Amino acid sequence: MDYFDKLKDVRWKNKRQEILERDNFTCQKCNSKRYYNTTDEVPEKIYDLFLNVHHFDYNGDPWESNNEDLVTLCESCHAYYHSIKNEELKKLEMIKIKRTMKLLSGANNE
Repeated sequence: MDYFDKLKDVRWKNKRQEILERDNFTCQKCNSKRYYNTTDEVPEKIYDLFLNVHHFDYNGDPWESNNEDLVTLCESCHAYYHSIKNEELKKLEMIKIKRTMKLLSGANNE
């Protein structure tokens, strides 16, 4: 099963829903609330309005990821994160997003 087939698996869909609910259907980088669609079809005109559940770590099957390694991002922020080529900058961006998530949830900073 390739990665894109795994994203269609009911176990991933359940995990994705859990993360979207945890993050209040809100991008954890820019705090925008975007359209969320439960269908597998993506109308091209509104693609940028969709929410993604991003994996900070891609080890194993996506539904086996720790919740701390998953975050809701809008399509724009998700594309931005993947556009970062420098691995050190990518790590810094991940840390900023994770800190924001902790602040929004009321947890203490590291």
